[in-house]
Amino acid sequence: MRMTRTVKNGLLLLFCLIVGAAIGAAGRFDFLWDFLNYHFHNPWAFLNERADDVAPASVNTFFDPLPDLPLWFLIKRFNDFPALVYGIQGLWFGVLLFVFIKFSRLAFSGNTAADYAKTVLAAALAATGQATFFQIGASTNEIQMAVFVTTAFYFSAKWILNPDLQDWKKFAFLGVFFGFGLGMKPTVLPYCAASGLVLIMFRGRLKNPAAFVAAYFFGGLAGYLLSNGWLMLKNWNLYQNPFFPFLNGVFKSGWFDAFNYADGRYRPTAENFWYYPLSWFKRPYRIAETLYYDYRFPVFYILLLLSAFKVKSLKTAPDCWRVYWAFALTSLTAWYFMFCILRYAVVLEMLAAIPVAAATINAVVRLQNGNVAVRAAVCCFWIVLCGVFLTTPVHSFPWDKNRAAKYVDIEIPAELPEKFLLKLYGFPTAGVAPVWAASGRDFKIAAYRQLNAVYMAGSDFADRGLFRKKRDAIERENTLPVVIVYRLPAGKNAAKVLDGVDLSGFSCRELENNLDPLLNVCLPEK
Repeated sequence: MRMTRTVKNGLLLLFCLIVGAAIGAAGRFDFLWDFLNYHFHNPWAFLNERADDVAPASVNTFFDPLPDLPLWFLIKRFNDFPALVYGIQGLWFGVLLFVFIKFSRLAFSGNTAADYAKTVLAAALAATGQATFFQIGASTNEIQMAVFVTTAFYFSAKWILNPDLQDWKKFAFLGVFFGFGLGMKPTVLPYCAASGLVLIMFRGRLKNPAAFVAAYFFGGLAGYLLSNGWLMLKNWNLYQNPFFPFLNGVFKSGWFDAFNYADGRYRPTAENFWYYPLSWFKRPYRIAETLYYDYRFPVFYILLLLSAFKVKSLKTAPDCWRVYWAFALTSLTAWYFMFCILRYAVVLEMLAAIPVAAATINAVVRLQNGNVAVRAAVCCFWIVLCGVFLTTPVHSFPWDKNRAAKYVDIEIPAELPEKFLLKLYGFPTAGVAPVWAASGRDFKIAAYRQLNAVYMAGSDFADRGLFRKKRDAIERENTLPVVIVYRLPAGKNAAKVLDGVDLSGFSCRELENNLDPLLNVCLPEK
Protein backbone atom coordinates (compact mmCIF):
# COMPACT_ATOMS: atom_id res chain seq x y z
CA MET A 1 0.00 0.00 0.00
CA ARG A 2 1.48 3.35 -1.09
CA MET A 3 1.93 6.01 1.57
CA THR A 4 -0.05 9.21 1.19
CA ARG A 5 1.73 12.53 0.88
CA THR A 6 0.61 13.48 4.40
CA VAL A 7 2.17 10.34 5.87
CA LYS A 8 5.40 10.92 3.95
CA ASN A 9 5.58 14.51 5.16
CA GLY A 10 4.86 13.38 8.72
CA LEU A 11 7.63 10.78 8.66
CA LEU A 12 10.06 13.27 7.10
CA LEU A 13 9.22 15.87 9.75
CA LEU A 14 9.69 13.28 12.52
CA PHE A 15 13.09 12.32 11.11
CA CYS A 16 14.17 15.97 10.89
CA LEU A 17 13.03 16.64 14.46
CA ILE A 18 15.05 13.67 15.71
CA VAL A 19 18.12 14.95 13.84
CA GLY A 20 17.72 18.45 15.29
CA ALA A 21 17.22 17.21 18.85
CA ALA A 22 20.19 14.83 18.60
CA ILE A 23 22.58 17.50 17.30
CA GLY A 24 21.40 20.00 19.92
CA ALA A 25 21.75 17.55 22.82
CA ALA A 26 25.11 16.19 21.65
CA GLY A 27 26.73 19.47 20.61
CA ARG A 28 25.44 21.81 23.33
CA PHE A 29 26.89 24.78 21.47
CA ASP A 30 25.97 28.33 22.37
CA PHE A 31 27.10 31.91 22.13
CA LEU A 32 27.49 32.22 25.88
CA TRP A 33 28.57 35.88 25.77
CA ASP A 34 25.15 36.96 24.50
CA PHE A 35 23.34 34.47 26.73
CA LEU A 36 25.03 35.84 29.84
CA ASN A 37 24.48 39.38 28.65
CA TYR A 38 20.79 39.43 27.69
CA HIS A 39 19.17 36.18 26.51
CA PHE A 40 18.89 35.06 30.15
CA HIS A 41 18.40 38.50 31.71
CA ASN A 42 15.75 39.99 29.40
CA PRO A 43 12.92 37.46 29.87
CA TRP A 44 13.47 37.61 33.64
CA ALA A 45 13.37 41.43 33.55
CA PHE A 46 10.23 41.34 31.40
CA LEU A 47 8.39 38.90 33.67
CA ASN A 48 9.41 40.80 36.79
CA GLU A 49 8.92 44.36 35.47
CA ARG A 50 12.50 45.51 35.97
CA ALA A 51 12.24 48.74 33.94
CA ASP A 52 13.84 50.75 36.79
CA ASP A 53 17.22 49.04 36.40
CA VAL A 54 19.84 51.08 34.54
CA ALA A 55 20.82 49.28 31.31
CA PRO A 56 22.21 46.03 32.84
CA ALA A 57 22.86 44.53 29.38
CA SER A 58 23.84 47.76 27.61
CA VAL A 59 21.97 48.28 24.33
CA ASN A 60 20.73 44.66 24.39
CA THR A 61 18.66 45.48 27.49
CA PHE A 62 16.01 46.95 25.19
CA PHE A 63 15.66 44.05 22.73
CA ASP A 64 12.36 42.19 22.47
CA PRO A 65 12.31 39.45 25.16
CA LEU A 66 9.57 37.35 23.49
CA PRO A 67 11.95 35.06 21.51
CA ASP A 68 13.79 34.22 24.75
CA LEU A 69 10.72 33.22 26.76
CA PRO A 70 10.55 29.54 25.61
CA LEU A 71 14.18 28.94 26.61
CA TRP A 72 13.63 30.81 29.88
CA PHE A 73 10.81 28.47 30.89
CA LEU A 74 12.80 25.42 29.77
CA ILE A 75 15.69 26.46 32.01
CA LYS A 76 13.32 27.11 34.91
CA ARG A 77 11.95 23.58 34.59
CA PHE A 78 14.95 21.55 33.39
CA ASN A 79 18.07 23.45 34.53
CA ASP A 80 19.52 20.24 35.97
CA PHE A 81 19.17 18.51 32.58
CA PRO A 82 21.06 20.74 30.12
CA ALA A 83 21.25 18.13 27.36
CA LEU A 84 17.45 17.92 27.42
CA VAL A 85 17.14 21.71 27.11
CA TYR A 86 19.58 21.79 24.19
CA GLY A 87 17.75 18.88 22.61
CA ILE A 88 14.36 20.59 22.85
CA GLN A 89 15.90 23.77 21.46
CA GLY A 90 17.30 21.65 18.62
CA LEU A 91 13.75 20.83 17.52
CA TRP A 92 13.65 24.26 15.90
CA PHE A 93 16.37 23.11 13.52
CA GLY A 94 14.35 19.99 12.77
CA VAL A 95 11.47 22.17 11.59
CA LEU A 96 13.89 24.34 9.60
CA LEU A 97 15.44 21.32 7.89
CA PHE A 98 12.00 19.97 6.97
CA VAL A 99 10.91 23.28 5.44
CA PHE A 100 14.21 23.61 3.58
CA ILE A 101 13.76 20.17 2.03
CA LYS A 102 10.28 21.20 0.87
CA PHE A 103 11.76 24.42 -0.56
CA SER A 104 14.57 22.58 -2.36
CA ARG A 105 12.03 20.19 -3.92
CA LEU A 106 10.63 23.19 -5.81
CA ALA A 107 13.96 23.33 -7.65
CA PHE A 108 14.48 19.55 -7.79
CA SER A 109 10.87 18.78 -8.62
CA GLY A 110 11.41 15.61 -10.65
CA ASN A 111 11.12 12.09 -9.31
CA THR A 112 14.38 10.76 -10.73
CA ALA A 113 17.19 9.35 -8.61
CA ALA A 114 19.27 12.43 -9.48
CA ASP A 115 16.57 14.79 -8.16
CA TYR A 116 16.35 12.94 -4.86
CA ALA A 117 20.15 12.83 -4.62
CA LYS A 118 20.27 16.59 -5.12
CA THR A 119 17.69 17.08 -2.36
CA VAL A 120 19.58 14.90 0.10
CA LEU A 121 22.93 16.52 -0.69
CA ALA A 122 21.42 20.02 -0.44
CA ALA A 123 19.96 19.16 2.99
CA ALA A 124 23.34 17.87 4.20
CA LEU A 125 25.13 20.98 2.90
CA ALA A 126 22.49 23.26 4.41
CA ALA A 127 22.90 21.66 7.85
CA THR A 128 26.69 21.92 8.03
CA GLY A 129 27.34 25.63 7.56
CA GLN A 130 29.31 27.32 10.32
CA ALA A 131 26.50 29.69 11.23
CA THR A 132 23.84 26.98 11.05
CA PHE A 133 25.43 23.93 12.67
CA PHE A 134 26.85 25.68 15.72
CA GLN A 135 23.54 27.44 16.45
CA ILE A 136 21.48 24.24 16.61
CA GLY A 137 20.07 24.23 20.14
CA ALA A 138 21.67 27.59 20.97
CA SER A 139 20.04 30.59 22.66
CA THR A 140 20.72 33.03 19.80
CA ASN A 141 17.25 32.59 18.20
CA GLU A 142 18.70 32.73 14.68
CA ILE A 143 17.51 29.20 13.88
CA GLN A 144 14.01 30.18 15.04
CA MET A 145 14.07 33.27 12.83
CA ALA A 146 15.28 31.14 9.90
CA VAL A 147 12.18 28.97 10.36
CA PHE A 148 10.00 32.05 9.82
CA VAL A 149 12.01 33.15 6.78
CA THR A 150 12.37 29.78 5.06
CA THR A 151 8.71 28.91 5.59
CA ALA A 152 7.66 32.24 4.10
CA PHE A 153 10.10 31.81 1.18
CA TYR A 154 8.71 28.33 0.50
CA PHE A 155 5.08 29.38 0.33
CA SER A 156 5.89 32.56 -1.55
CA ALA A 157 7.81 30.61 -4.21
CA LYS A 158 5.13 27.91 -4.36
CA TRP A 159 2.38 30.46 -4.97
CA ILE A 160 4.42 32.40 -7.53
CA LEU A 161 5.04 29.17 -9.46
CA ASN A 162 1.38 28.06 -9.21
CA PRO A 163 -1.03 30.91 -10.00
CA ASP A 164 -4.01 28.64 -9.30
CA LEU A 165 -2.98 28.60 -5.62
CA GLN A 166 -2.91 32.39 -5.32
CA ASP A 167 -5.27 34.28 -3.07
CA TRP A 168 -4.92 37.68 -1.40
CA LYS A 169 -5.54 36.11 2.01
CA LYS A 170 -2.53 33.85 1.53
CA PHE A 171 -0.26 36.77 0.73
CA ALA A 172 -1.65 38.66 3.72
CA PHE A 173 -0.83 35.68 5.93
CA LEU A 174 2.64 35.54 4.37
CA GLY A 175 3.15 39.16 5.37
CA VAL A 176 1.89 38.50 8.91
CA PHE A 177 4.29 35.59 9.23
CA PHE A 178 7.28 37.66 8.08
CA GLY A 179 6.27 40.71 10.09
CA PHE A 180 5.84 38.67 13.26
CA GLY A 181 9.39 37.35 12.90
CA LEU A 182 10.78 40.82 12.16
CA GLY A 183 9.07 42.20 15.26
CA MET A 184 10.85 39.66 17.43
CA LYS A 185 14.30 40.13 15.91
CA PRO A 186 15.51 42.79 13.41
CA THR A 187 17.96 40.31 11.83
CA VAL A 188 14.97 39.13 9.74
CA LEU A 189 14.91 42.51 7.94
CA PRO A 190 17.11 41.57 4.93
CA TYR A 191 14.87 38.62 4.12
CA CYS A 192 11.67 40.67 4.54
CA ALA A 193 13.05 43.14 2.04
CA ALA A 194 14.09 40.32 -0.31
CA SER A 195 10.65 38.68 -0.13
CA GLY A 196 8.86 41.92 -0.99
CA LEU A 197 11.22 42.64 -3.89
CA VAL A 198 10.73 39.15 -5.32
CA LEU A 199 6.95 39.61 -5.29
CA ILE A 200 7.39 42.84 -7.22
CA MET A 201 9.89 41.25 -9.63
CA PHE A 202 7.45 38.43 -10.41
CA ARG A 203 4.32 40.57 -10.43
CA GLY A 204 3.65 39.33 -13.96
CA ARG A 205 2.96 35.87 -12.53
CA LEU A 206 0.46 37.21 -9.97
CA LYS A 207 -3.22 37.16 -10.89
CA ASN A 208 -3.79 40.47 -9.09
CA PRO A 209 -0.38 42.09 -8.48
CA ALA A 210 -1.53 45.29 -6.77
CA ALA A 211 -3.89 43.51 -4.36
CA PHE A 212 -1.44 40.73 -3.51
CA VAL A 213 1.53 43.05 -2.89
CA ALA A 214 -0.68 45.37 -0.82
CA ALA A 215 -1.98 42.39 1.18
CA TYR A 216 1.61 41.28 1.80
CA PHE A 217 2.66 44.76 2.94
CA PHE A 218 -0.26 45.40 5.30
CA GLY A 219 -0.07 41.81 6.58
CA GLY A 220 3.59 42.40 7.38
CA LEU A 221 2.75 45.59 9.24
CA ALA A 222 0.06 43.76 11.24
CA GLY A 223 2.45 40.91 12.07
CA TYR A 224 5.12 43.36 13.19
CA LEU A 225 2.71 45.18 15.48
CA LEU A 226 1.43 41.87 16.82
CA SER A 227 4.86 40.80 18.08
CA ASN A 228 6.44 44.18 18.74
CA GLY A 229 3.64 46.70 19.17
CA TRP A 230 3.53 46.30 22.93
CA LEU A 231 7.28 47.00 23.12
CA MET A 232 6.95 50.05 20.87
CA LEU A 233 4.27 51.46 23.18
CA LYS A 234 6.40 50.72 26.24
CA ASN A 235 9.49 52.35 24.69
CA TRP A 236 7.46 55.41 23.73
CA ASN A 237 6.15 55.81 27.27
CA LEU A 238 9.56 55.24 28.88
CA TYR A 239 12.00 56.70 26.36
CA GLN A 240 9.91 58.72 23.86
CA ASN A 241 11.19 56.52 21.02
CA PRO A 242 9.11 53.47 19.93
CA PHE A 243 12.20 51.81 18.43
CA PHE A 244 14.56 52.71 21.27
CA PRO A 245 17.56 52.79 21.06
CA PHE A 246 17.34 52.47 17.27
CA LEU A 247 16.42 55.43 15.03
CA ASN A 248 17.25 57.89 17.78
CA GLY A 249 18.57 60.26 15.15
CA VAL A 250 14.90 60.57 14.16
CA PHE A 251 13.15 60.53 17.54
CA LYS A 252 15.96 62.21 19.52
CA SER A 253 15.16 60.66 22.88
CA GLY A 254 17.02 62.27 25.75
CA TRP A 255 17.99 58.79 26.98
CA PHE A 256 20.49 58.25 24.17
CA ASP A 257 22.58 60.23 21.72
CA ALA A 258 20.79 61.57 18.64
CA PHE A 259 22.13 59.10 16.10
CA ASN A 260 20.86 55.93 14.43
CA TYR A 261 22.48 52.99 16.12
CA ALA A 262 23.59 50.13 13.83
CA ASP A 263 26.17 47.38 14.07
CA GLY A 264 28.43 48.12 11.13
CA ARG A 265 31.57 46.33 12.30
CA TYR A 266 31.69 43.84 9.44
CA ARG A 267 29.90 45.63 6.63
CA PRO A 268 31.77 46.34 3.39
CA THR A 269 33.10 49.78 2.61
CA ALA A 270 32.61 51.80 -0.55
CA GLU A 271 36.12 50.76 -1.63
CA ASN A 272 35.96 47.01 -1.05
CA PHE A 273 32.32 45.95 -1.50
CA TRP A 274 32.99 44.31 -4.90
CA TYR A 275 35.75 42.00 -3.71
CA TYR A 276 35.11 41.87 0.06
CA PRO A 277 33.59 38.33 -0.01
CA LEU A 278 36.63 37.03 -1.90
CA SER A 279 38.81 38.10 1.02
CA TRP A 280 36.89 35.60 3.18
CA PHE A 281 38.97 32.89 1.51
CA LYS A 282 41.79 34.11 3.73
CA ARG A 283 41.81 31.77 6.69
CA PRO A 284 40.70 32.61 9.24
CA TYR A 285 38.73 35.73 8.38
CA ARG A 286 36.35 37.52 10.68
CA ILE A 287 32.84 38.52 9.72
CA ALA A 288 31.55 37.17 13.00
CA GLU A 289 32.13 36.96 16.73
CA THR A 290 34.13 33.77 16.29
CA LEU A 291 36.82 32.66 13.86
CA TYR A 292 35.46 30.40 11.15
CA TYR A 293 36.69 28.11 8.40
CA ASP A 294 33.84 27.95 5.92
CA TYR A 295 34.31 28.80 2.27
CA ARG A 296 30.73 28.47 1.06
CA PHE A 297 30.05 32.21 1.19
CA PRO A 298 32.83 33.32 -1.16
CA VAL A 299 31.94 30.37 -3.43
CA PHE A 300 28.26 31.36 -3.28
CA TYR A 301 29.23 34.93 -4.10
CA ILE A 302 31.17 33.76 -7.17
CA LEU A 303 28.19 31.66 -8.30
CA LEU A 304 25.90 34.66 -7.93
CA LEU A 305 28.29 36.85 -9.91
CA LEU A 306 28.43 34.26 -12.69
CA SER A 307 24.65 34.05 -12.73
CA ALA A 308 24.41 37.84 -12.97
CA PHE A 309 26.57 37.75 -16.10
CA LYS A 310 24.25 35.16 -17.63
CA VAL A 311 21.09 37.25 -17.68
CA LYS A 312 19.94 35.63 -20.92
CA SER A 313 20.37 32.18 -19.40
CA LEU A 314 18.34 33.22 -16.39
CA LYS A 315 15.54 34.48 -18.63
CA THR A 316 15.33 31.09 -20.34
CA ALA A 317 15.86 29.06 -17.16
CA PRO A 318 12.96 27.12 -15.61
CA ASP A 319 10.67 29.32 -13.53
CA CYS A 320 11.63 27.53 -10.31
CA TRP A 321 15.29 28.47 -10.81
CA ARG A 322 14.47 32.05 -11.72
CA VAL A 323 12.51 32.36 -8.48
CA TYR A 324 15.35 30.73 -6.54
CA TRP A 325 18.01 33.08 -7.93
CA ALA A 326 15.77 36.07 -7.24
CA PHE A 327 15.50 35.08 -3.57
CA ALA A 328 19.22 34.30 -3.37
CA LEU A 329 20.43 37.51 -5.02
CA THR A 330 18.14 39.86 -3.13
CA SER A 331 18.68 38.13 0.24
CA LEU A 332 22.47 38.09 -0.06
CA THR A 333 22.58 41.72 -1.21
CA ALA A 334 20.31 42.92 1.61
CA TRP A 335 22.23 40.95 4.28
CA TYR A 336 25.55 42.09 2.82
CA PHE A 337 24.85 45.80 3.11
CA MET A 338 22.64 45.77 6.24
CA PHE A 339 24.66 43.48 8.54
CA CYS A 340 27.27 41.22 6.92
CA ILE A 341 27.41 39.22 10.17
CA LEU A 342 27.81 35.48 9.70
CA ARG A 343 25.54 34.56 12.62
CA TYR A 344 22.57 36.16 10.85
CA ALA A 345 23.16 34.22 7.62
CA VAL A 346 21.57 30.84 8.39
CA VAL A 347 19.07 31.25 5.54
CA LEU A 348 21.83 32.25 3.13
CA GLU A 349 23.90 29.18 4.02
CA MET A 350 20.89 27.04 3.21
CA LEU A 351 20.20 28.84 -0.07
CA ALA A 352 23.85 28.38 -1.04
CA ALA A 353 23.47 24.60 -0.73
CA ILE A 354 20.98 24.30 -3.60
CA PRO A 355 23.16 25.28 -6.63
CA VAL A 356 26.18 23.44 -5.20
CA ALA A 357 24.15 20.24 -4.80
CA ALA A 358 22.71 20.63 -8.30
CA ALA A 359 26.13 21.22 -9.90
CA THR A 360 27.68 18.26 -8.06
CA ILE A 361 25.02 15.68 -8.97
CA ASN A 362 24.82 16.99 -12.55
CA ALA A 363 28.59 16.56 -12.87
CA VAL A 364 28.31 12.95 -11.69
CA VAL A 365 25.43 12.21 -14.09
CA ARG A 366 27.31 13.69 -17.07
CA LEU A 367 30.43 11.60 -16.51
CA GLN A 368 29.32 9.10 -19.14
CA ASN A 369 28.94 11.69 -21.91
CA GLY A 370 31.49 13.70 -23.88
CA ASN A 371 35.14 14.21 -22.97
CA VAL A 372 35.64 11.87 -20.03
CA ALA A 373 38.83 13.55 -18.76
CA VAL A 374 37.29 17.03 -18.66
CA ARG A 375 34.03 15.85 -17.12
CA ALA A 376 35.93 13.78 -14.55
CA ALA A 377 37.94 16.85 -13.55
CA VAL A 378 34.76 18.90 -13.19
CA CYS A 379 33.14 16.11 -11.19
CA CYS A 380 36.14 15.84 -8.86
CA PHE A 381 36.11 19.61 -8.30
CA TRP A 382 32.49 19.64 -7.14
CA ILE A 383 32.88 16.50 -5.03
CA VAL A 384 35.95 17.93 -3.25
CA LEU A 385 34.14 21.23 -2.74
CA CYS A 386 31.17 19.40 -1.20
CA GLY A 387 33.56 17.44 1.00
CA VAL A 388 35.08 20.68 2.31
CA PHE A 389 31.64 22.13 3.01
CA LEU A 390 30.28 18.97 4.64
CA THR A 391 33.25 18.78 7.04
CA THR A 392 32.83 22.40 8.21
CA PRO A 393 31.63 21.25 11.69
CA VAL A 394 34.92 19.36 12.02
CA HIS A 395 37.46 21.87 10.70
CA SER A 396 35.71 25.12 11.67
CA PHE A 397 35.93 26.86 15.02
CA PRO A 398 32.93 25.91 17.19
CA TRP A 399 31.15 28.33 19.45
CA ASP A 400 31.21 27.83 23.19
CA LYS A 401 30.46 24.36 24.52
CA ASN A 402 28.43 24.14 27.71
CA ARG A 403 29.43 20.88 29.36
CA ALA A 404 28.38 21.76 32.92
CA ALA A 405 26.00 19.62 34.94
CA LYS A 406 23.47 22.49 34.87
CA TYR A 407 22.40 24.75 32.04
CA VAL A 408 22.98 27.80 34.27
CA ASP A 409 25.19 27.37 37.31
CA ILE A 410 26.09 30.70 38.93
CA GLU A 411 27.28 30.89 42.51
CA ILE A 412 25.08 32.59 45.11
CA PRO A 413 27.64 33.79 47.67
CA ALA A 414 26.75 33.04 51.28
CA GLU A 415 27.76 36.61 52.22
CA LEU A 416 25.30 38.15 49.73
CA PRO A 417 23.09 40.67 51.61
CA GLU A 418 19.32 40.26 51.58
CA LYS A 419 18.94 43.76 50.10
CA PHE A 420 21.62 45.64 48.17
CA LEU A 421 22.53 47.78 45.18
CA LEU A 422 24.11 45.67 42.43
CA LYS A 423 26.69 47.52 40.36
CA LEU A 424 27.74 45.86 37.11
CA TYR A 425 31.12 46.84 35.67
CA GLY A 426 31.91 45.63 32.18
CA PHE A 427 29.76 43.11 30.37
CA PRO A 428 28.40 40.49 29.98
CA THR A 429 27.40 40.50 33.63
CA ALA A 430 23.59 40.89 33.67
CA GLY A 431 23.02 37.12 33.72
CA VAL A 432 23.81 36.91 37.43
CA ALA A 433 20.67 38.89 38.31
CA PRO A 434 18.00 36.21 37.60
CA VAL A 435 19.91 33.61 39.64
CA TRP A 436 20.42 35.87 42.63
CA ALA A 437 16.83 37.12 42.49
CA ALA A 438 15.59 33.52 42.57
CA SER A 439 17.35 33.12 45.93
CA GLY A 440 15.02 35.74 47.42
CA ARG A 441 17.46 38.67 47.34
CA ASP A 442 16.08 42.13 46.65
CA PHE A 443 18.26 44.55 44.68
CA LYS A 444 18.42 47.35 42.15
CA ILE A 445 20.85 47.23 39.22
CA ALA A 446 23.02 49.96 37.77
CA ALA A 447 25.54 49.41 34.96
CA TYR A 448 28.97 51.04 34.69
CA ARG A 449 31.88 51.02 32.25
CA GLN A 450 30.33 48.66 29.72
CA LEU A 451 32.72 49.98 27.06
CA ASN A 452 30.54 48.90 24.15
CA ALA A 453 32.81 48.74 21.12
CA VAL A 454 29.94 48.72 18.62
CA TYR A 455 29.26 52.42 18.83
CA MET A 456 30.91 55.65 20.01
CA ALA A 457 34.38 54.06 20.28
CA GLY A 458 33.72 51.97 23.36
CA SER A 459 31.63 54.40 25.35
CA ASP A 460 29.41 53.54 28.30
CA PHE A 461 25.76 53.29 27.30
CA ALA A 462 24.62 53.91 30.89
CA ASP A 463 26.86 56.96 31.23
CA ARG A 464 24.94 59.14 28.77
CA GLY A 465 21.95 61.46 28.87
CA LEU A 466 19.08 60.68 31.21
CA PHE A 467 20.48 57.26 32.10
CA ARG A 468 23.42 58.99 33.78
CA LYS A 469 21.04 61.24 35.74
CA LYS A 470 18.96 58.25 36.79
CA ARG A 471 22.06 56.36 37.89
CA ASP A 472 23.37 59.37 39.82
CA ALA A 473 20.01 59.65 41.61
CA ILE A 474 20.17 55.97 42.59
CA GLU A 475 23.68 56.54 43.97
CA ARG A 476 22.61 59.57 46.02
CA GLU A 477 19.53 57.91 47.47
CA ASN A 478 21.06 54.51 48.15
CA THR A 479 21.32 53.43 51.80
CA LEU A 480 21.84 49.71 51.11
CA PRO A 481 25.08 47.72 50.92
CA VAL A 482 26.74 47.66 47.51
CA VAL A 483 27.73 44.48 45.67
CA ILE A 484 29.93 44.72 42.58
CA VAL A 485 30.12 42.19 39.74
CA TYR A 486 32.72 42.93 37.11
CA ARG A 487 34.29 41.38 34.04
CA LEU A 488 37.65 42.52 32.72
CA PRO A 489 37.83 42.13 28.93
CA ALA A 490 40.98 41.10 27.13
CA GLY A 491 43.18 43.86 25.74
CA LYS A 492 43.76 47.50 26.56
CA ASN A 493 40.21 48.15 27.80
CA ALA A 494 40.68 45.90 30.84
CA ALA A 495 42.31 48.70 32.84
CA LYS A 496 39.41 51.06 32.10
CA VAL A 497 36.67 48.93 33.66
CA LEU A 498 37.66 49.53 37.28
CA ASP A 499 39.73 52.67 36.77
CA GLY A 500 39.21 54.94 39.79
CA VAL A 501 36.76 52.57 41.51
CA ASP A 502 37.32 52.49 45.27
CA LEU A 503 37.29 48.84 46.35
CA SER A 504 38.33 49.48 49.93
CA GLY A 505 35.91 47.76 52.25
CA PHE A 506 35.21 45.04 49.63
CA SER A 507 36.38 41.47 49.43
CA CYS A 508 36.84 40.57 45.74
CA ARG A 509 37.27 37.15 44.16
CA GLU A 510 36.26 35.10 41.14
CA LEU A 511 32.56 34.31 40.87
CA GLU A 512 32.10 30.61 40.29
CA ASN A 513 29.92 29.93 37.25
CA ASN A 514 29.72 27.84 34.09
CA LEU A 515 29.20 30.68 31.60
CA ASP A 516 32.24 32.96 31.78
CA PRO A 517 35.52 32.40 33.66
CA LEU A 518 36.23 36.14 33.78
CA LEU A 519 33.39 37.08 36.15
CA ASN A 520 34.36 38.48 39.53
CA VAL A 521 32.36 39.56 42.57
CA CYS A 522 33.16 42.15 45.25
CA LEU A 523 31.20 41.76 48.49
CA PRO A 524 31.13 44.23 51.41
CA GLU A 525 33.41 43.11 54.24
CA LYS A 526 30.90 44.22 56.83
